[in-house]
Amino acid sequence: PFRGLSGAGVAFKLLQGLSRHFEFDPYEYVDLAAIGTVADIVPLVDENRAIVKYGMEKIKNKCGVGIDALVKVAGLKKEGLSSIDLSYAVSPRINAAGRIEKADMAVELFATDDANKAGELAARLNDTNKKRQQIEDVILHEADDEIVNAGYDKDSVIVAGKAGWHIGVVGIVASKLVEKYYKPVILLCDEGETSRGSARSVPGFNIYEALCKCSDCLIRFGGHEQAAGITINTGNIDSFRKAINDIAKENISTASMTECMNADCEIGPEFINTELYDNIDRLQPFGNGNPVPVFVIRSVLIEDIRTVGAKSKHLKLKIRCKNRIYDAIAFNMGYNIDNFSIGNNVDIMFEIGKNIWNGMENLQLIIRDIKNSEFKPVENEYCRSLIKFLRCYSDDDGDYGTEDGSVVLNNKSLDETMRYAASDRCNLIFVTMKDTVEQVLEYKDLFDIDYNEFKENHDKKPHIIICPVLKDIPEFVTDIYILDGFMDCSVINKSKDIKWHVYESNKKADELFLSSLIPDREDLKKVFIYLREAIKRGEHRFTFRRISSLLTYNILKIYFSIKILCELNIILAAAKNDGNINIDIIPCSKKDINDSNVIKLSKLIQLKLNKNYKFIQDLRGRDNGY
Repeated sequence: PFRGLSGAGVAFKLLQGLSRHFEFDPYEYVDLAAIGTVADIVPLVDENRAIVKYGMEKIKNKCGVGIDALVKVAGLKKEGLSSIDLSYAVSPRINAAGRIEKADMAVELFATDDANKAGELAARLNDTNKKRQQIEDVILHEADDEIVNAGYDKDSVIVAGKAGWHIGVVGIVASKLVEKYYKPVILLCDEGETSRGSARSVPGFNIYEALCKCSDCLIRFGGHEQAAGITINTGNIDSFRKAINDIAKENISTASMTECMNADCEIGPEFINTELYDNIDRLQPFGNGNPVPVFVIRSVLIEDIRTVGAKSKHLKLKIRCKNRIYDAIAFNMGYNIDNFSIGNNVDIMFEIGKNIWNGMENLQLIIRDIKNSEFKPVENEYCRSLIKFLRCYSDDDGDYGTEDGSVVLNNKSLDETMRYAASDRCNLIFVTMKDTVEQVLEYKDLFDIDYNEFKENHDKKPHIIICPVLKDIPEFVTDIYILDGFMDCSVINKSKDIKWHVYESNKKADELFLSSLIPDREDLKKVFIYLREAIKRGEHRFTFRRISSLLTYNILKIYFSIKILCELNIILAAAKNDGNINIDIIPCSKKDINDSNVIKLSKLIQLKLNKNYKFIQDLRGRDNGY
C-alpha cells in the first residue's frame, strides 16, 4: 500500500485485506476513510486521492446515517459537497468532541444505524463545536493581548501562556496567531507547577529541531518540523523564551519571516467563467498535496466593499475589470476594511468558486490575498495626461448636435470597434477612463498612441488619443470613436464634418472613476491627519507614491487631496526637482471644501456626465425611431 496513508487509510487497507477472507464489501466504509484522510491533512495523492474520491461519491449517494446527520447540521448539501467542506466544516465538528469533551460521541455517531439517535448526536457535536469556537475566540483574544502588551510580537518566536487556557484548543489558536504574525508561536496552559502547550511554526524554521536544542528547559516534547507539543516547568518559561529566541536569531532569515504566497498563473478576466470553474472541478478532490488552483488578476477596480459575517469577520467585494463585474469574498480579512476603498485599483490572488443564494448560482472569486496595484511607467504618463485633461475640461453648455446624423450610437463590441477603426488612418479613438485605456492599449500594435494631443508621424497608422485635449482636429480625420462616458462631448458641436461614434457608457463606472479621483471630506481628513502627524515627527519631505502606499489611495486622489488642501490654505506644498514635495501646515480656521477649484471642477464634470447620459439616451431613442 501507499506509504503516505492516514490512520483511517491504513484501517481501510486492512479491511480490504480482510475482505479476501471474509464476505463483506470494504467500500461500505470508504466514506469514513475519506473523512479520516481529509481530517488528518495527509497529501491527497496516490491511494489517498482514490480513497477520498470514492468516499465523496459514497457520501453523496449512500452514506451512513451518522455522516448524513453531520453533513446536515453543518448546513451543507450532499450533492454539492467537496473535500474542502469535509476539511473546514465536517472535520472540526468531529474533532471538537475529542478536544473539549470525549471522542466517544463521534465514535457512537458513526456506529449507529438509528437516524433519530444520529440526529441527536450530530446536534450535540455541533453544539460542542460552537463551544470550542467560543473557547477559541476567548483564548485568541487573551493571547493576542498578552503578546502585544508584553512586547512578544517583537520576538522571533512568540511564547505566551496563561492559566485556564484549554489544552485541546491552544494548538488551533497558535495556528491563527502564526497566520497573523507570520512567526513561530508557542502557547502554554499554566497548570500550576507545570505548563503544557502547542507550538506552530512557519516554513523555513524547524520547530522540532529548535526544541531539541533547548531541551534542557523542557520536561518533554514531541512533534515535527511545523508543529509540536511541549511540557515545561512553569518557572522555566522565561529562560525557555530566551533560549528559543536565541536559536531563532541564528537560524531564521528575514526572507523566511516574510510570508510568501504562490499562484499557479496570472489570468485575464476573459478566462474567468463557468467553463474554467467546471474544468477545475474535474480535478477534485482538493486538499493537501493537490491544492485548488490559485490565480492572480491585476489592476481590478473595487466597485463595492463591505464587511459581512459575525463580528464583521469577512470582506465582501464587487470588482470590475474590462467591463466585467465579479462578486468576491475574502474570508477572515474583515480587519482589512480600512486599507481599501471604493475606486482603488487592486491586484488579487484568488480561487474561483460558486456562491449559491436563494437558489441562484453565481461565480464567486475567493480572495486569498489582496494588495493595491502598483503604477506602471505607462500609468505615470496617463496620470499627467489626465490631470491636463481635467484642467482643460470645458464649461461649454452648448448643444451636442444630434439632428444631422453626424453622431451615431456605437453598438459594436470594443474588440470589433478597435479592429474596424484600425483599418483606416482617418479614424481616431478618444479614450479617458483608466480601465478603458488599459483595454485599448492591448491594440497598441495597430495604432499610434498619443496623450492629450494628436502628434503626426510617418507610419500612417490611425491614432488613439488618451485624455484628449484638442484645439484642432486634423483635416484628414473622418471618423472619431468615443469609448467612454468621461469624454467632454461638447467638442462634437465644434466639428460638424466628422462622424462621431459614441459608445454607450456605464454610468456607475463613470461615476466610480470620478470618485476614485476626487477626495471627499473624509478622504481629505485622512490625508491631512497623516501629514500633520508626520510633520510633528519632523518629516517635511513627501512623495505622492509614498502617501498613496501608506493610505491605500491611488496617486491621483493623493494629488488632488494635496491640491485641495493647498487651495484652501490648509497646507503649503512645494515640489522639488528630486521628486519630493516639501509640505508644511498652515494654522487656520475651519474651511469649506466647496471653495476649492478642484471640488468645483468635480461638480462641473458630474453635470457634464449627466448631460452625456441624456445625450446617449436621445441617440438611442432616435436610432429606435422614438
